[in-house]
Amino acid sequence: MISGITDIAPLLVDELMAGDLVRDLRWSDGVRCAHCDHETVYELTAPNAKRRQWKCKKCRRKFSVTTKSIFEGSHIPLGKWVYAIFLMCSSKKGVSANQLKRELGITYKSAWFMCHRVRYAMQQEPLAGMLGKDGGIVELDETFVGGKRAKNRHRRKPGSKATKKTPVMTLIEREGQVRSVKVPNVRKHTLQKMAKPIVDQSANIVTDAH
Repeated sequence: MISGITDIAPLLVDELMAGDLVRDLRWSDGVRCAHCDHETVYELTAPNAKRRQWKCKKCRRKFSVTTKSIFEGSHIPLGKWVYAIFLMCSSKKGVSANQLKRELGITYKSAWFMCHRVRYAMQQEPLAGMLGKDGGIVELDETFVGGKRAKNRHRRKPGSKATKKTPVMTLIEREGQVRSVKVPNVRKHTLQKMAKPIVDQSANIVTDAH
């Protein structure tokens, strides 16, 4: 996962590595056909190819990580795309096409094209539905949900026959949306991991000491 510029640097010189990163992000459970979403595909990559290709068993069409994505039809290396997305997502004041032009060593036309496509992607789900955009306030808390029956009660004493209630995390955007998510446990690390894809990076989180 990308956490800083040091993680991106190798991608700028290794197109295959950049493609593998996009592949893992796009198909975390295994490559599927970009055209029909069929799960059985065959890799067609040549030994010296800079980008992997697959062929679908069902529709028999070829595709790559760029097919049906904002990268499709672009000759700009994927490593530069990843760098541009990182800059645009991590900068609180935004990134201009001129800045991308200087940072990536590309033409202004290419930089404007990248900005346009990345901003378009940010307007689609799941990014469109993220809470706390533009520095909004999001309140976060956890609770346990269960009924009155003994099997749904929280285990209070060792050896008790009652089972644990279901832990749930709720996020409330002030004057906005509410999201509730079932979580495996209420540990700090778990809640942070589950909240990350729901809350915008610019949001201000309000929660208790836990």
